[in-house]
This record gives sequence, structure tokens and C-alpha cells, in this order.
Amino acid sequence: MTLVAEELPAAQKRCAIYTRRSAEHPLTQEFNSLEAQQAMCSAYIDSQRHKGWRKVDRVYEDAAQSGRTLERPAMQELLADIERGRVDVVVVYKLDRLSRSLLDFVALIEVFDRYGVSFVCITQNFDTADSLGRLVMNVLLTFAQFEREMTGDRIRDKRRAMALKGLWSGGRPPIGYDLVDHHLVPSPAEAAVVRDIYEAFLRSGNLRDVARMCTRRDYRSKSRVSARGAFSGGVPLRAASVRKILMNRVYAGYIVCSGRAYRGVHEPLISEELWDAVTAIRQQQIAERRNVTVREVLEGLVYDCFGRGMSVNRQQKGGKLHCHFRSNQNEWGERHSVKRMRVSARELEQLVISAIQELLQGRERLRAILVDMGRSGHALRMACRAAPVLSRRLAAMSRDQLRSVLHALISHIEVSRERVKVVTRALEYEHLLNWNAVGHFRRRTEDTLQAPRHVIDIPCAGAIRLERYVRLPIAARNAQTYRINKSLRKLISDAQSAWAAITEHRELSPAEIAQKSNMSQSYFMRLLRLNYLAPDIVTSILDGAQPKGLTRRALIDANLPLDWALQRKLFGFPEQPPMRTAEQSY
Repeated sequence: MTLVAEELPAAQKRCAIYTRRSAEHPLTQEFNSLEAQQAMCSAYIDSQRHKGWRKVDRVYEDAAQSGRTLERPAMQELLADIERGRVDVVVVYKLDRLSRSLLDFVALIEVFDRYGVSFVCITQNFDTADSLGRLVMNVLLTFAQFEREMTGDRIRDKRRAMALKGLWSGGRPPIGYDLVDHHLVPSPAEAAVVRDIYEAFLRSGNLRDVARMCTRRDYRSKSRVSARGAFSGGVPLRAASVRKILMNRVYAGYIVCSGRAYRGVHEPLISEELWDAVTAIRQQQIAERRNVTVREVLEGLVYDCFGRGMSVNRQQKGGKLHCHFRSNQNEWGERHSVKRMRVSARELEQLVISAIQELLQGRERLRAILVDMGRSGHALRMACRAAPVLSRRLAAMSRDQLRSVLHALISHIEVSRERVKVVTRALEYEHLLNWNAVGHFRRRTEDTLQAPRHVIDIPCAGAIRLERYVRLPIAARNAQTYRINKSLRKLISDAQSAWAAITEHRELSPAEIAQKSNMSQSYFMRLLRLNYLAPDIVTSILDGAQPKGLTRRALIDANLPLDWALQRKLFGFPEQPPMRTAEQSY
């Protein structure tokens, strides 16, 4: 009897097509390369129908986007869908359409492997499921990165050649000049502002006095209109802008490129003598500040929870120097009205050092880190014995020595309103435990995607502050008709009475106070929670302006979050605008 193998239907594979076109190429042709890439990839997927391939409905298309970074809208959407399990195969026309960076491509391949996604390039016939395909992929990608680096070298050479001729080498022109055919042409009104700033600084020698003068005279930064019609600039000049103007050598008739100054063909706005005098004052001030300023131990490691770096801000108040880490505002933060964060440098330093000391003294946590790295036996026991000694040494180290230890051990520190996350390099713990505490500690491992990390989570309510003045979002009551809900108003009144009873009878426990008030302990504790309601929610209930669906039962039984914005979404109250105030730049 002859056995005939039955051919089973192929498993369905969802294929996503990704296309990209660089910014320097036009996209207005009747049949541009994006459409060509899409058509050819679709035809290839149709040819693989016998394998169960089918194209997903979504189009991942990045127009006018460079391949040097993964921060592209369609690329981020593709990665998000891969994480959600909506894609099985990624199809591209050419390898460099996905990325021109070797490191970025390695990161993408790791993401594909993690979620079981195959990668196929149709013109360079290979896929990542085959070992030969992976070899060819790495070779081609290396040449793609080489081409990108060569392009960068050519651009830098061109800018240097333009600077040698005295022409503006690229970028936006500074205030005081307009750009005409690569030549800087003085703008009379803005040039007068620049001269006033230099002369005022030469007289006072104080940066903040010059900034105040700019505020009084309503001096503003250079306004620009982009090719798309977007307006930018035109904001009041602050101390940071004044400092930038005073340090820009272009006003003395030079073009600065790659850290070198070349004589320009443009007309200088100030004389060489005025530039030299102002530069001498600035250099003297910087030298004096460097001599009296102590470098913070954690400087360069601190970021806020939005990814913005936090720099050290020093202020002299009452004869005492106060140091804080302050978020560096960026364009994204300004666009979304995200507040800056501020934390005392010494408080943060004490938190971090105390957390590391606790980790070293806690045998269980340290042992788990070392075991994860494959340590065992005698080496593990000796490392755990050395940890308490190292913990005591941290408290007695000099500032420079402590800085070397923390910068080697800590990758970065992320602060938010509720906690501090210290991301440490796990491999450095063993090296640190074997260190003899002589001289400065040197890091031995490199930061790679595969390098193990250990996160120390530190709750720190109240340590991190937002750098804005507090303004309660309570609007004036208007003359409209309100729906007074007596049960809700009584609930708010009972909550305030419960809190008053707690403060008045501190000698009694909450259970005893609840019994004295003829209510259960559970209900009494839920009443106390209502004192953490947002002020605008409380006033709306008292005024009768609450949403229609809000009931007494919904309010008393809710799992009340402490975040006011979440409370408003939970109970249906309107969102409040961000609390904006003027910020000073130092």
C-alpha cells in the first residue's frame, strides 16, 4: 500500500510593508519611490501566498525622513504593532530603507527576535531566518553606515571650505544679521540691540543687569517663518540668550566652524577692542566661579522622568550657596507645557548613597545580583563579606573619590514626583567589591544593549518639586443654574468633620473615633480619603456644578487616586489647563 502525504495548509503570516524616502529627495512625482517600494513589496507578498503570507491593511510609510535614527513616525508605529503581536513578517525594498545605522539595525533585529518576527529584504535576496542571510545583512549594513559617514564627512568639508572663504557655513543666522546668499547682512534694528547688550555688559559686568535692561526695553529674539509657514522666535531675551550673544564671535567679524574661528567677509557689529574687553570680563568671571564652585557628585547622571537632562543650578541666598538639579527645558516640554522638575543636589545625593549602602548591607539583594551574573561558591561568599566594609567606606570617602565610584557604578538616575530610580551597572558591583579603596575607582565595563542593569527604586514623596508657582484651579462661580445635590454636599461636610475629629482627638485611634461617631471603621476611613479630592472637584460639588452621573455611592466607594487629573477623569469633571507661570533663566 502506498502512503500519500497530505499537504497541510500553511499557517497565516501577517506581513507589514515599511517604506521610507530621504528628506533631500522630492516626493511630488506622479509615481514616486514610496509608491514603487509599496508596489514591489506587495507583489512579492502575493508571490508568497502559498506560504500563507498576507499583507496587513496598515501602511507604514515615512516620507522625507532620514535613516540615521529610528525616531520616525511610521517606524514607531511599526514597532508598537510588533509589540502588540499584530505583525509576523516585516518586508522592505532595500536594507537601508529600514536603517543606515549599524547600532540601530542591531537593536531592530533584537526586537524582531524577541517577538518572533521575520525580516525580509526583497532586492537583496535574504531573510533573517537564514544564517547566510544574516551574514549578508551585516555586510550590506556596514557599507550603508560607511556611505552615511562619508556623506557626513563631505558635508563637514563643505562647511569648512565655506568658513575659510568667510561665508556663513550653515544654520540659522544669529540676531543682528540676515542671511542673503550665504552672506551675513546686518539688520539695522537687531544690530542696535546687539551693540546695546555689549556696551551695557562692559559698563556693569553683570549678566542679570543686562537681562533686566533687555526686559525693560522689550528686546526680543530673532523671529523666523519656516518654509511651511510656522512662526518661531520673537520671545523676550533672557539671561541665557544674553550670555549666548556675548559669547558669539561672529559679531566681531569671524565665522566659527568646528571650534575654529575664521575671518569673515561680513561687516562686524562691534569692534575688536569691545569684543576683547567683554571676553576678558567673562573669562575672569568664569575662572572665579570655577574656583569657588564645588562640582556636584551626581552631575551628569540625573534626568527627569520625561528624559530631559537635569543640570546644576547654583544660587547665592543669605550668604549661603544653594545647589539644585533643574530640568533642561526642551522644545517638546514647551509644546506640551510640561513643567520643569527641581531637586536639591545634596538631598538627592544623600538618597542615592543611602540606597546603595542599604543594598550593600542587604545580603539577599546583593547576593541575587551576583548570582544572576553566574557567581557562586567561594567568590560569592567573599563578595558578600566585603559589601558591609565598602558600605562604611562610602561614608568616609572624599568628594572626588566618591564621584569616581558613583559615576562608574551608576548608568543614570531618573527622578519623578514620587520616586527616584537609580539604574546601576550590575557588572561593576563585583569589581567594586574587590577594589582596595586606593585612588579613584575606574569603570571596567562598556555600556551596551546586552549589559545587565540593576534598578534601585527609591520612594521619595516631597523631595522632587515642580518649578512653577502653585495656583489652585478654582474658577469664580457664574450666574448659571446649578443642581445642588444635598447628599454629595453632606458627604463632603462629613469628610471634613472626620478629619477634624482626627486632629482633635490624637490620643484616640481611628477605630475608637469611628465608634465614638457611630460609624464603622471602614466607612470612617473612606470618609477620610475624600479630603484628598482636588479643590476644583470639592468646590464644584458645593456649588452644585458636578457631572450628572456623580452619586454619593460612586464617590464614597471609589478607589480614589491621589493625582488630581486622574480624579477629574474618574468622576467626569472637565480637565484643567496647565498651571503656567513665568520662569527665570539663569
